[in-house]
This record gives sequence, C-alpha cells and structure tokens, in this order.
Amino acid sequence: MTDASDKCAGAVLQQYVHNKWQPLGYFSKALSSAQIKYSTFDRELLAIYMAVKHFRKMFEGRHLIIFTDHKPLTYAINKTSSDGEIPRRARQLIYISEFTTDIRHISGQDNIVADSLSRINTETISCPTTIDYEQLATAQERDSTIRDLMKQSNLQLKRISLPNTNRKILCDTSTQHIRPYLPETFRRAAYESVHNLSHPGMRTTRKILSEKYFWPSMNADAGRWTKACEACQKSKVSRHTTSQIATFPPAERFQHIHVDIVGPLPPSQYGHKYLLTIIDRYTRWPEALPLHDITAETIVKTIYEGWISRFGCPTTITSDQGRQFESQLFSKLMKLMGINRTRTTAYHPQSNGIIERWHRSLKAALTARCTASANGKWFDELPTVLLGLRAATRSDTGISPAQYTYGTSLRLPGDFFVDTKVSEMNHDFVEQLRHTINAYRPAETSHSNNNMFVHNDLRTCENVYLRKDCTKKPLQPTYEGPYPVLERCEKYYKLQLPGRITNVSIDRLKPAYTMYEQENDDTQRTTRSGRIVKPVVRFA
Repeated sequence: MTDASDKCAGAVLQQYVHNKWQPLGYFSKALSSAQIKYSTFDRELLAIYMAVKHFRKMFEGRHLIIFTDHKPLTYAINKTSSDGEIPRRARQLIYISEFTTDIRHISGQDNIVADSLSRINTETISCPTTIDYEQLATAQERDSTIRDLMKQSNLQLKRISLPNTNRKILCDTSTQHIRPYLPETFRRAAYESVHNLSHPGMRTTRKILSEKYFWPSMNADAGRWTKACEACQKSKVSRHTTSQIATFPPAERFQHIHVDIVGPLPPSQYGHKYLLTIIDRYTRWPEALPLHDITAETIVKTIYEGWISRFGCPTTITSDQGRQFESQLFSKLMKLMGINRTRTTAYHPQSNGIIERWHRSLKAALTARCTASANGKWFDELPTVLLGLRAATRSDTGISPAQYTYGTSLRLPGDFFVDTKVSEMNHDFVEQLRHTINAYRPAETSHSNNNMFVHNDLRTCENVYLRKDCTKKPLQPTYEGPYPVLERCEKYYKLQLPGRITNVSIDRLKPAYTMYEQENDDTQRTTRSGRIVKPVVRFA
C-alpha cells in the first residue's frame, strides 16, 4: 500500500496470513524541493516507484499487488504505448512493471497506514503544567518546614478547604491574591507553568510567580532557573560582548601586510570583476590589484608579482578565512617565502580592521570618481584614486603613506611650484633618509571604546553560547550551543564544535548557565573581616 502527500511519500509492505494482513516493513521519505512541485499523479507514481525500490529484496520473485488511493494509476500501468509520455514517468512505469502490473485502487479511508507514513508528524503543543491540589495537600501534610512558616510574622497563613473535598491546603492571605504554599516537589513545575508561556525576563517571572504561590527563597529559585533557561539564553541578547581592541605596532616597513578581496564589482572592459587589496601595517601603503577571478592560483601570482617583487617578502600576512587563503597552494607560497600567516576568526572583521577600514575609503572614492567622470568606469578611475589615497595625510600622524614609504611626499597634479634648487652631493644621504623615515614612525592609534564589556563569568565558565552572525531565517535563535571551552586566549577561545575544533572571537561569545553548575557552586562569600555571608531567606 502506498500514498503520497504534498511533502512526503509513504508505504507499507504487508502479507496476508491467517485471514488478516501482517505488516512486514514500513517506508517513508520526504520529497525534495523539485518533487514537491510534481502533480498529484506524479507524486503518487513516485511513491510506488520509491516503495518498489525500497522493498525490492523482500518481494522479488513473488506475486506483488500494489494498492493506491489514486485510481488513474491503475490504468497507466496497462497502457500499450508510451508515446507522448514524460520520460521520467515512462521510466518509473517500466521499472514497476518489471515486478508487477497488478495495481489496484483502495479508498483513502482504508489506506490509513500508508497515509500516516506520508504525513509529517505534527508536534504536540506543550501546555503549561497544572498543579493537582489534592496531591499538594498531601505533600503539605508531609512537609516539615511548615512549622517554621507559622512563625513568620509577615505571613497570614490559613488553611483553605478545597471545593468538593474535605482536604485543606495552607495558603497565604496577606496579599490580595490567595497564594498556596508549595513544597519542594511542586516548585519547579509551578515555575515552568509560568515561565514557559512566553519566556519573560527574571523580574516579570518573579512578579507573576509571587502572585500565585509562595515558598522560602522563591525569588532566588526563580532567578536561578530563569538564568539557566536554555531557550532564553539562545534567543535573547542582554548585552553583546565587546572586548578591548588589541594593538601590536610593527617594527619595520613592509614587515606585516594585510590582504583581502573586494568584489564582485561590475565587470570592466577587460573582464576584471575583483580587487586584491594589500596594505602595509607600518606605512599604510595600499595596493588594489584588479583580478579576473579569485582562484588560489590567481591570488598567489598577483601577490608575488604585485607586492613581493616590489617590496620583498613580508614576515607576516594577515588574511581572513577565504578559501583562496586556506588553499594548499597559498600555504606552499607562505612556506617557500618564509612568511608566517595569521588568519582572523570567522565573522569578526575587526581582526582585519586596517584593510576593512581602507575598503570604505577606497569604495567611497571610486564611487565619487565614477559619478563625476564621463565614462563612469571604475577600472579607469582606479589609478587616480590610488594616487590620492597614497598622498592623503593620516589624521593621527599628519603624514601620508607615500612619506612613510619614500621619505618624501608625492608631486600631485596642480603642484605648479617645484623646488628647482640643485642640492650639493651628500654622501650621508642614506643615513639621513633612514633618520627621516624613523622620525615618521607611526604612533600607536588610540582606540577609545567606551562601550567595552566582557562578562565576568566568561573567564571561568565551562560552556559558552556562540552568536550566529550569518544570515538567519525569521524566528531563528540568535545563539547556538552551548559548546565546551577547550582553551582561553585574550581575544579568542578555542571551542569544541560539532565535528571540529575552531577558534572563535570572544566578541561572539556569552557564558552558558546550566542548573548543574549553579547547584554545584560551593563558593562561599566572605566579608573583609573573614565572616562567612549566609544567604537571606525571604518569602515572596
């Protein structure tokens, strides 16, 4: 028996034994995005085709009867000609006919098993847990802490009879709401019945809970359980982690460079669609090299011809985790040239901030030039834009990248007055040039970050949640995890993700709270004099 729905196909293989059907096997499979678009006839035929392929070894060589609730299929198998038939449909019918041509119709009411296998199971809606007040009355009678409750002066305790029974439960009538006392076995269920409705925050959960029930340290329990709620931790953002930006000024020119790729751009007249951008960390000398493609071979060749052949081999290259920079060919170039490669963490462009910030200036300048020029072609405007960016003085030092690189400023279009004084031969020119360049040593940029925030528990927690910075579908959780922490560094953590170990920026993490960690927290708080602070027991 087979059946197909809009999303799935299902079948059951049965054998008629002792005047009744005995199931031998079940089959169910979700349809692909293309198969979902099939007509009803094609989906029902596909269900038979997949079921025959699945159960082939069980019935091969035996008489097979196929039952389907789609009656047109009973005639399609006996067609004498396949002229004009869709090739896919003809192939499936030919395959089925190799095993049987006996396809019979069955009503949908009698095809219950196959019909259920072709439907996606609807998830049950979890309703809030209700409290059985008769069981509550029994638990109150066995609770030994009620004697201490009677001594509380701020409570007005009264035993109230349950309707239609002779049982009574202990309640507090000091507020406008009658609040029953909950023994320990009922507290978690009562909390979940309130919090799991809409997962409100800690303050709202405490307020709603205190209007309905009471028990010692109810506020503390509600806060602890809300803090450890996995759904809340994955979906809510209280405050993003923002760590202090690290600084590591280079010691020499062209010692440390940053590389990245810009594009795809509108194709130029020569077929260029990308830019390989390179910038020196010391001098801030930029390069933007046009590319036809971004394969590893093209990237390696362009770096060698466009930078290394002019400025020599750098000591360090910083790049993101693009597949071009992760390739074996790129790694071989680094090893051959004696270059150490530093890779940034995923979804954290601040790690490559120098070149990412320069991209903004480059794109803004190209856009302005293309808007103002007659042809508006970025490839023709690129050399002029690079000239201007190299000659522009930096706001922090007042010196341009060209001055850092050459020891003098560039002559730009419009410089009409040129120093024509012929200087005498100076044999100490090299030493003076070195002295001038050292005087231009870039100062460490100050990063004023008033919004810096790193959660204290992030330094000690065993598990963390990872923020998903990729494009998400609507109503998808903001965080995923929790994942165990294997190693801690100042700017990144090494995490055990499913199937791999990777480094993740600390700015994408937040501590994960679990009930196990809170219940096993034996930390004792003491005053400055050494006295142990005992928690205050409050009745909310």
